Amino acid sequence: MADMRRTEAEKAAEAKRWEPGPESEDTLPWGLEIALEDPELSKLGNPALSVGQSVTLSGVAVVESVSAEEEGGSQRRRVRLQITDLELTTERSNADRAQSLFGGGG
Repeated sequence: MADMRRTEAEKAAEAKRWEPGPESEDTLPWGLEIALEDPELSKLGNPALSVGQSVTLSGVAVVESVSAEEEGGSQRRRVRLQITDLELTTERSNADRAQSLFGGGG
């Protein structure tokens, strides 16, 4: 897996290029989308991707916060994750997936 922490140079470059994206009218919740740009794609090996293609996304995240609140008899929970490592693949065998997740050898 690639370490996804940004370098100082990447942070400075992002501050110059970042703009809010257009609002999505998809049925998926806002928090389930991630955007990867050139620096991140480079770290992931510059995969050749096309719109509509399915990919396998594997990652490691740190739980940054866990909260729950109750209002009007219903409970709402929230967990905030910070993704630290990612792997993006288009085709993999089960053995390759196991190697990435659990290490190899035995």
